[in-house]
Amino acid sequence: MIMSSEQLDKIKPFWRPGTTQANRWLPELDPSHVRLMDLTPEDWLLFARNFSSYIPFFSTQFPDQVIGDWGRFFGSLLPSDTLPDRRTEAYRVLVDELATKIRIFETTGELSPHMGLFCAFLKLMRWPTDSMNQLTKRHLDFYYKRILHLKKKSFSSDHAFLTLELAKIPQVHLPEGTLFDGGKDTLGKRRVYRTLQGFTANQAKIGTLRNRYIDHTLKKVFQGQNANSLDGKGKPFSDGFPRWWPFGNPGLDVARFGITLADANFLSPTGTMRHFSIEFTFRNPLSPVLTPAELTHSISADWTCEKEWVQVNPVQLAAGFASRCQGRTLQLAFTMEEILPGIAKADPKIHEEVEIVGIPLVRLGFKASNPRIVDFLLRLAENPCQSITVRSIVQGIRLPKIESDMGVLQATKPFMPFSSYPKQGSGFYIHEPTWEGKNVTRVSVDISWANTPKNFREQYFGYRNLTSQNFSKVSYVAQHFVAKHTSIGNIKNVLLTPLALNKALQESKVQVNVAPSNLIVEDDSYFTYDLYTRDNVNWNKVEPGRRVLFSKEGETYKTKLTLGSTSKLEINQGIRLSLNQSFLHELFPRFYAMAMASEHPETLIPNEPYTPLAEQISLSYETSETYQLNQPNRLKLFLSDDFGYYEENISRKQHLPTTSQQVFVTSFPRQVSGELMIQILDLVPGQLISLLFQVLDGSENPLNSRFTTQNGIRWEVLIKNHWVRLGNQQIIADGTDNLLRSGILRLQIPDAAFEENTRMGGPGVWIRAVSTSPFDSTCQLMDVLPQAFEVAFENDENGLDHLNQGLPAKTISKMVERVAGVKSVLQPFNSFSGRPEESDRSFYTRISERLRHKNRAVSLWDYEHLVLEAFPDVYKVKCLNHVSPGGFFSPGHVTLLVIPDTVDKNVYDRFKPRFSTGRLNEIHAYLVDKISPSLTLHVESPNYEEIHVRLGVKFRKGFDPAHHRNLLEQAIIGYLSPWAIERRNSIEFGVSLHESPFIHFLESIPYVAYISDLVLLKNNISVRKAVMATSPRHILVSSKSHSITLLT
Repeated sequence: MIMSSEQLDKIKPFWRPGTTQANRWLPELDPSHVRLMDLTPEDWLLFARNFSSYIPFFSTQFPDQVIGDWGRFFGSLLPSDTLPDRRTEAYRVLVDELATKIRIFETTGELSPHMGLFCAFLKLMRWPTDSMNQLTKRHLDFYYKRILHLKKKSFSSDHAFLTLELAKIPQVHLPEGTLFDGGKDTLGKRRVYRTLQGFTANQAKIGTLRNRYIDHTLKKVFQGQNANSLDGKGKPFSDGFPRWWPFGNPGLDVARFGITLADANFLSPTGTMRHFSIEFTFRNPLSPVLTPAELTHSISADWTCEKEWVQVNPVQLAAGFASRCQGRTLQLAFTMEEILPGIAKADPKIHEEVEIVGIPLVRLGFKASNPRIVDFLLRLAENPCQSITVRSIVQGIRLPKIESDMGVLQATKPFMPFSSYPKQGSGFYIHEPTWEGKNVTRVSVDISWANTPKNFREQYFGYRNLTSQNFSKVSYVAQHFVAKHTSIGNIKNVLLTPLALNKALQESKVQVNVAPSNLIVEDDSYFTYDLYTRDNVNWNKVEPGRRVLFSKEGETYKTKLTLGSTSKLEINQGIRLSLNQSFLHELFPRFYAMAMASEHPETLIPNEPYTPLAEQISLSYETSETYQLNQPNRLKLFLSDDFGYYEENISRKQHLPTTSQQVFVTSFPRQVSGELMIQILDLVPGQLISLLFQVLDGSENPLNSRFTTQNGIRWEVLIKNHWVRLGNQQIIADGTDNLLRSGILRLQIPDAAFEENTRMGGPGVWIRAVSTSPFDSTCQLMDVLPQAFEVAFENDENGLDHLNQGLPAKTISKMVERVAGVKSVLQPFNSFSGRPEESDRSFYTRISERLRHKNRAVSLWDYEHLVLEAFPDVYKVKCLNHVSPGGFFSPGHVTLLVIPDTVDKNVYDRFKPRFSTGRLNEIHAYLVDKISPSLTLHVESPNYEEIHVRLGVKFRKGFDPAHHRNLLEQAIIGYLSPWAIERRNSIEFGVSLHESPFIHFLESIPYVAYISDLVLLKNNISVRKAVMATSPRHILVSSKSHSITLLT
């Protein structure tokens, strides 16, 4: 917002620096500020020496005769008669020399007796001098303590967290008041710490810590298998100082989520072309709608094949199947080439980490790195799945199980499906083991025949139907000829006369019958079969019957059989082809014998009947089955992630709330931003678990730490592979304040949680902390320890020096009275919350401020000093009257800008220190009762504006460019934001950066030869000459890095 000149004039009073903790102290309150008696023994000696020159010394023989003065007595110490003025440097030098001489005389003892006695007297003057100089302090104490009856704040006992390790016993109870040894104090007395409440320790231990973070802005998911490590994978911290984000962070590995389907429809043999379709139908429309390309590139699929897992990912099109996302349906299509091995039943000896054995598996994987995929999974996690349809097409099965009536056949070589003597009713049996248990909807059989005649009519031309005649040689021969002349009559009469047939043929009265009407095999369709399928009991004929056995394709005869149904074919026991006719093997001997017995050479000799010989057989089938997920079915659905797997079945969710008793197809966390999973081992049902969460204070991001009752961290436990929220009855105590401070969490674990779970891939009980806020909204954790309890210091006239810095870690290591079963005691971290008795300086400051503001906030001074006193962690506070977040001209509004103390503190962003929202609310709540009810109070952090420096630099000869470039960058940061580099508070409001002094600073650095092309940028906008803060609520700070170009 651009202000007018008039408005700028009005806000001039706001350009004030504010008040710091150091500004509170008034020198006048220091009793030593004015010393009523400030003379030292050296000063008294010099005074006596000077005064002695005015006292005459009389002769012992002539009392009225002055023979000198008393200065002679001081000759050994002060030979000079003239003394410089006390305010000069010469006087101070003389005092130092005199003090040195006195120390020497004290060591050697060479001082004259009368001077030694005088010096001793002067040293005794220290006590009345001190008493006189304490008059100011006595006056303050009398007024504050005796007149106003005000008291100092007494000391506060420090507290410590301890953990126990037990011997080989189930549990040990420590009653309230159990004492622990805190070592010796400065007085040589033993410090004692006592338990605040009863505690029962057990054998429970912490196993693995895992975490996962969902970045809703970047649309990515990250996970750590070992949360308490540098990289989430177990790498130790290089500096030996463990600190890690409990809910993960964007630096971890990308998470994966999977769906595993166990279904017999996936079983298929080697050497076949296979196509699969998996179709999910959801309750609500899918969003976002993924394209086929996104589906095929973002989803992986692994199949349990004969020797290993084989990856075959989705394709966009596969034999009529398509990968698509449309409406409420998600369909994935797959193709497995003939060269890939067959899909087999899951075998733990072959396939690692199988969810179930004895059933083929396909494992679909989603890698949560694509933003659209993550968004898709987020929405999918809230969309119940109603059904799953699995379809398959298996083509080109070359080696099915085949049999004839005579026994088992081998499809690896040509075979006789109807035996070597096929007759009516001969059967050919086909069975494919991989279709067992499947919902087969279509079967195709393709048989290629070998050694077939070119034409079955010609092959069987010599086979005539003689059923209406007596079967004799004459009848057989006669049917091969036909009379052309009426004089011939019956052809049989000609055959009865020797050589009559030859003569008739020569005279063209008889000719060979080329178009007989009694052919048995008139064409290729003569040979037919009936098709039967077998259920578990009977063979059932499939209509229509009398199917043609041989169909000619080019020069080859084939049998193409197709069997289809809209529901299910009952073919689990196989199919049978049953011949409706024989292949006339029973007629051939007789016909052949009669033809050979005929005297007539024109008699047709019958061909040998064809015996069906299959060169090869190819089998294809299709399956389709829809599983309603709200009903019991044979489909097994497993959900998996980086931690484990579990079966998703509505029957296993009866212990969950009604809204969760639905089937989902992803284990993607619902309504979650971060998760911390904790494995608890060796806990026994009925026992409590007490966990210490040690946080790194101040490491949270104050801009994100906005926990409320509704969005705070919730605790859950894994029961039957599903997370169940712990209620108030199970959470006995929670001192962690949403992991913003160190504290103990005590839980009563439900008995159902002790049942075996597979979701986290490990034994024991699993609990989970769930956050809906960004990962840095909580503090970093240093450790999570079991068997933790709290103790407090019990003062028994001890020295209290340890209250200033806290009792160091590992100081408390034993009990005052040993308890049987306790193996060891550990104090893992320093004590905390201790405070020594209020000092005189703090007491005087607090009371003088109290007498001025009277515990009411009226003036700017009142607001600032009230906050600084009540909140010692506030470094600076600035009060802006008539100012609201919306502007500087808001009567009735007061805004406080507070800056935290950063010295020796953990700060999330040292360049821009801010208080958390919770702390700002505490300050607001403290002041709101001390202001006028007609005012509106705002407590905020300052607005920070980054300055980025861009320049070119030439270093002096002999200085390493790379190293000194980093040094120069640190120097620039220290110049702009000294509090970020040095251990001191120096943040100031209203500071500006002028180009000329900054250039002078840079050029005065010893290793800098010269700089060029200096550009100052405020909030990425170039500024010339001087950079000013935008408003009184803004502070200029350095960017974390600067653009420095090395000049050659």
